[in-house]
Amino acid sequence: MKESILVKLETLSERFEEISALLSDPGVIGNQNQFRKLSQEYAELEPVVTAFKEYDQVRSDKAEAEAMMAEGDPDMVELALEELKSCEEQL
Repeated sequence: MKESILVKLETLSERFEEISALLSDPGVIGNQNQFRKLSQEYAELEPVVTAFKEYDQVRSDKAEAEAMMAEGDPDMVELALEELKSCEEQL
């Protein structure tokens, strides 16, 4: 994935977390218009952020599997190969 897309997704993820915090703020809860706008934005970002978090987890799992393969333990290499295959399919 291009670096620019990753940066954009990370920015959206940060915004999602910010909105999540704002939605629990009493000042925002009291302002119906602001609360509605933030709730809509939250709902729009949620599926994107969820998918990005899953993608990021798979990338992390893949990196761990590659590190396990580098250790050279035959049992671990076999497990790592299975994990790599699974990660590649998910990515």
